[in-house]
Amino acid sequence: MAKRLETCLVDDLTGERSGGVTGHVLALDGRRADIDLGAAAFTELQEELAPYFAESRPGG
Repeated sequence: MAKRLETCLVDDLTGERSGGVTGHVLALDGRRADIDLGAAAFTELQEELAPYFAESRPGG
């Protein structure tokens, strides 16, 4: 008998299941978190953070 195992990422905010969900790393004040987001949720996050990145300086 053959077995097939599939991994499906689910958007952690919306519950969306699709091939467009990708993993991302968030870090702030020494805290690090991994989150899986669909394209729309990731775009929204980028837009919300854009003003902060625009005024920030490169970190190490």
